[in-house]
Amino acid sequence: MLGKIGDIARFGTTCPEVGLQSKIGGIVMGLFKKNHEAKSKVEGNNGVVPFDDFTMVTKTYLVDGIYSIGLPVDWKPFESDRFRAKTDDGKTQISITNYNMKLDGTCSIEEELKKLVLPQYEDFITGGGYVPYDDLIVNEKYISRSFKIDNETQYYLTTINSINGNNILTGFIIRDIDEYRPQMRAFLLNIASMMMFV
Repeated sequence: MLGKIGDIARFGTTCPEVGLQSKIGGIVMGLFKKNHEAKSKVEGNNGVVPFDDFTMVTKTYLVDGIYSIGLPVDWKPFESDRFRAKTDDGKTQISITNYNMKLDGTCSIEEELKKLVLPQYEDFITGGGYVPYDDLIVNEKYISRSFKIDNETQYYLTTINSINGNNILTGFIIRDIDEYRPQMRAFLLNIASMMMFV
């Protein structure tokens, strides 16, 4: 859970034989003495290479009046038709788009996500020149996959949440001018898991 501007989010990971386990703990500077922890499981075919713990100072942003997210303080929002922010050097950007979805209620969220997102991923590969990484995650909360396109890696995550009787599909994309990094993939999953609905 994120608090107010100036929070510190500490991310740590371990890599057991069955996937990557990610811990998220937030420390609100000067407000609470106790750490708050939440855990989310990141599933993968063969797990993900473990990486060192890191700490970052975050700033909270309201997205479309629906929820807030925490991003590193050096990521700056910029004008766009959707919520977007980038690092000071411009090499990494996040884009967040929300859609109001009408679901017929005959299948699970996981099945709805598969019907909506997997064909899009296939179009990226067959028609867009995207090279997929072997990191597809499909579960009852989200679908996520990463792709190489030209000189950047793009990390995608799509989720559906029911908010005030509306089904909101949220698409996260991180574009990073770099090679594939498990840290960036875990970072995207952590951002999505910390959405605070208003």
